[in-house]
Amino acid sequence: MKKIQSFSSERSRQIVWGSVALILSFSGGYFVAFAGVEGVVRLIQFIVLIGATLLILRRPYWGLVFIVASLPLLDILPSIPFASSVVSLLGIVTLGAHLLSRTTHREKSFHWSASLVWGCLLVFWIIVSNPSASLLPGTDDRNWAFTFIQLWLLAWLAAQMLDTPSKHRTLIWVFSIAVLLSAVYALTQGNIGQSLKLSDRAEGLAGGANSAARYFVVGLVFIVYLRATTKKSVVSFFLLLGLGLVIIATFYTVSRTGLLLLFSAIGLSAIQRFAKYQIQAVIGFVMAFLIIWLFADNILTIIGTISSSIREGTDTVGLRYNLWRAGWRMWLDHPVHGVGIGQFVERLASYGSDLLEPRRLRLGAHNMYVQVLAETGLVGFFLFLAMLISTIREIWTLRNLSDPSIITLAQTWFIVFVIMLLGGLTKHDHYDKLIWIMVGIGIGLQDRKNGFDENR
Repeated sequence: MKKIQSFSSERSRQIVWGSVALILSFSGGYFVAFAGVEGVVRLIQFIVLIGATLLILRRPYWGLVFIVASLPLLDILPSIPFASSVVSLLGIVTLGAHLLSRTTHREKSFHWSASLVWGCLLVFWIIVSNPSASLLPGTDDRNWAFTFIQLWLLAWLAAQMLDTPSKHRTLIWVFSIAVLLSAVYALTQGNIGQSLKLSDRAEGLAGGANSAARYFVVGLVFIVYLRATTKKSVVSFFLLLGLGLVIIATFYTVSRTGLLLLFSAIGLSAIQRFAKYQIQAVIGFVMAFLIIWLFADNILTIIGTISSSIREGTDTVGLRYNLWRAGWRMWLDHPVHGVGIGQFVERLASYGSDLLEPRRLRLGAHNMYVQVLAETGLVGFFLFLAMLISTIREIWTLRNLSDPSIITLAQTWFIVFVIMLLGGLTKHDHYDKLIWIMVGIGIGLQDRKNGFDENR
């Protein structure tokens, strides 16, 4: 009987791989024959996508790894017919692979937490408080209900699948590599001028200078973790080079919020309980000050504008203040349910025409807290804050466990989450995938004592 089952299993694998080879052969012939050079590029993208899909089917948590790693590489992600992005397709494959894995392993319970419950209530409120705004595509063709359901599912999947330090470490390594690729490209774009206006702001591959700066800082925190936990001197040396690279790339974005987040991340790393973290933080400070010394006049001039811009509301800081005033007006008119998810941009002309130039009347709030308040009202704002506070508490409590590997991970994720929340003061990040994945990040590790399977 066992021989028959073994033969059947082997035969099934041969059929699957044969089918994959046949599909690749036909696809490759079509792309090369009918689409030229562009077809070859698409063929490579297609092969990578197939490889990623097969890996996800075998190890579902890799789906989350690829989704997180895609964030600093937004500009090079291929488009997919009938899908908003390739990331959505990977999300569907990941969800399907995980549900299939649950059936195979006969797992009995789902893992819930206060943060997941608050997140679920927030998504429910977004839909029922203004169905037309959430369910009908807007001018950007985005279905906001579908977007936030996907985000909640990412949080839930993180709670289910990221349940061992090795899986977290895999995610951290792959994201760090993606950040370094984006940082290398950023160095070819940026130029630190004598002022913000005279500088060429590097965007890397993240689709924007401010987004790039945030992900570079997150990458810095991850590299600090990897250097603090690695035992191989060669790997540690290359990570040191990577640390310097992401610091330089952050300066090249000329993002003042990014610079503040950079020094906040280094400072938070310096006060962690482990000496290795403190050493990496000191190295980070030294590298940052060396870069400041190298570009002394230009960087110090730009840094010097931060406090005056905040006090006086000049340049882009003044623009943000006026966007926030418009958001406040929206909330005062719709205090309970808000103007509807995704409607800040649509309503800005009505509430901010006396505050902003006409060309500025199609912007977001550049503050996720203001935008959530304006779009979802007091109820949605309370649910959003409750989800974030519960997430902080759940990650922080991991520091009380006895396993040092989990404690170091908890410290790392805590710093990353704080950085993203601070960054949200100047950018509407309430639908950033990394924030939502961290909503579920601590649950699997808290339940690790139950003996989860590394292969899930």
